[in-house]
Amino acid sequence: MASYLSFMTQQSCFSTTSPLPTSIAQEKIIQILHSHAEMIHLNPMVVGFQKCNTPACAPQHEHDFAWYEITDRVSFLPFGVFSGKITYHAGFHDLPTGLETHVYAPMGLDTKTTWTVNGHIDALYLKEDVDMRCHFLMTNFVKNSMKQAHEPLTARLISEAEDAERITR
Repeated sequence: MASYLSFMTQQSCFSTTSPLPTSIAQEKIIQILHSHAEMIHLNPMVVGFQKCNTPACAPQHEHDFAWYEITDRVSFLPFGVFSGKITYHAGFHDLPTGLETHVYAPMGLDTKTTWTVNGHIDALYLKEDVDMRCHFLMTNFVKNSMKQAHEPLTARLISEAEDAERITR
């Protein structure tokens, strides 16, 4: 049975890069990335979340991640004709230049995402690297949903950082 399921699983890796305004310091973006609750709130799909224990499926090296149970509203058909809620576990681990997350969602969806702030002082950019595994019939749907959420999430993150920069000046 396990080999049958792994045969049905497809891996998909993709990256998204977003330039950051020169008015925002690298440290400010990293500070927001390290604020897990804020990052969860910035995702336009999220309708609720709470802290939780490490899920049993998490490997030992992820036991020190900060774990959350997150609920998203997802449109299964275009124009919101059929939508519903999906609840999943997400682990957050701070990195010196960003954030690493690992999501275990229903139907075998497993995503590892790394957010990093790169570049130099007058040309910073935010990079999101995604390594996703799920049932091959769900791959395009999940990938498109993640890409659609990236743009507003990044815009909100930049807006938060700009607001914080204005306050500190």
